[in-house]
This record gives sequence, structure tokens and C-alpha cells, in this order.
Amino acid sequence: MKIYFAHTIKDYDSKYEDKCIFIIKEEFGNDINIINPNNFDDIKNCKNKYLSISKCNNIEVVKKHNYKTFISEMDIFYNKIEKCDILVAFPYSKTGNFSAGVKKEIQYAENIGVKVYKMFITM
Repeated sequence: MKIYFAHTIKDYDSKYEDKCIFIIKEEFGNDINIINPNNFDDIKNCKNKYLSISKCNNIEVVKKHNYKTFISEMDIFYNKIEKCDILVAFPYSKTGNFSAGVKKEIQYAENIGVKVYKMFITM
């Protein structure tokens, strides 16, 4: 079974991400294939571009290459979701809300008939 792990890029490479993966395995068993967008080679450059620019003080650079540009490039994620049986979504660790990108992933999965689970955890 393939499970798409939907979570904001702000939680990539964190203890929260590790805990979410543990919970997915606990809930669905170890005999699953977790599709983690944090591991996609085809988005590493896009992710890194956003994260480095978000720390930039140059407002013009931020306006030119902002998070909305990243979110508009959702086809990379949609192509992966199409190959999954389930999408498991976790909210942003700091707010408890789903990010704009995760909301789009949820909506897309529901529209194509992929089962969606929304998980909430505390750290």
C-alpha cells in the first residue's frame, strides 16, 4: 500500500516529521510505502529556493520568488498523489492548521478518489 505523507515544507527535516512518520507506521503497519515529498529529488531545488529566499531581507527578491510561486507548481505533488492509495495529512506543527499546499493536496486526493486521513498530534 502506498501512502502519501502530506505536510508543510516548514516541517521537513524536523522531529515533528519523524513523529508523523512513526504514527503513520503505527496506524497502517510497517508493510507500507510512505511517499514523502521531502524526499522528492524533483522538488529539492524548488524547496531550497523558497526556504533560502524566505530568510532574505530583500523585499523585491521575496516578492519575485515567494511561497505562492512554489504552491502554484503543485503538479509535482499531484503526480505522486495519483499513484497512492491513501493520503495522510498533518497540520503545520506550530499552528495546528493545514498549510495552503497541504489543503490543495487534500482537495486533489479527494477529487480523484484517493482516501484521505487528517491526523492531529501533539509534541
